[in-house]
Amino acid sequence: MALGLAIVTLALAGCMNAGGKGIAADRQGMERGESGSLSEVPSAIGNADVQVQTEQYRTMDASPSDPYGLMPVGWPEDVPMHPDALLAFSGEFGVGGLYLVTVVPSDLATPLGAQTFHLESLAGWESLQVNEERTAAGKESGALVIVAERRNAWLRVISERAVPGFIGALPNSEHWLETVGPEPIIIRLYYAVLPEGN
Repeated sequence: MALGLAIVTLALAGCMNAGGKGIAADRQGMERGESGSLSEVPSAIGNADVQVQTEQYRTMDASPSDPYGLMPVGWPEDVPMHPDALLAFSGEFGVGGLYLVTVVPSDLATPLGAQTFHLESLAGWESLQVNEERTAAGKESGALVIVAERRNAWLRVISERAVPGFIGALPNSEHWLETVGPEPIIIRLYYAVLPEGN
C-alpha cells in the first residue's frame, strides 16, 4: 500500500504546475473570470444564480450513477465520472459550457484518488496541468485541480472534501445525506468546447 501511495504521489508531483503543451490564453481568460468563465459557476450549490436547468438542455435517463437523470446529453464520452461517483447536480456555464457536481462517499475515495483516476482517464488529452488551490479560509491543502485541454475543448476537474452543510444545499438533500453521508468527496467537472482556430 505504501508503494502504491508513493507512486501516486510521485505521479502527481511530476504533474504539479507542469503545463504539458501549455494552457492557451483563451483558457487562462476563462479561469480569470473573463467572458464565459468559471466565475459564473459558484463553488457552493446554494448560490441562487445557478439552478438545474433541464429545460434548457436535454438530459439522459436516470441510471444507478445518475439517479435523478441529470447527465447532459452533450457531455463528452471521453470524460467519465469517477466509478464510485453519483451525479448530484448539473448545469450550464458561459456559452455552451456544461458542468457536473458529483459526490462520492468518503469511505470509497479521497480527493487524491479521484484526481489520480481523472489523470489516467484524460491521458489522451493534449495538455494536463495539476494544481492545489487554497481553501476559502486561505489554508493550504484545499482542492486538487486538473486543467486539461485538447484542440477543441477545455476541462477543469476539482476534487475536495465537502464542507459542513454542503449536502444540505443540494436538491434532494435527504437522499444524498442518506446515500453519501454529511461530508463526502465532491468532484466538480467543467467542460467547454472552444471556438474553432484555438
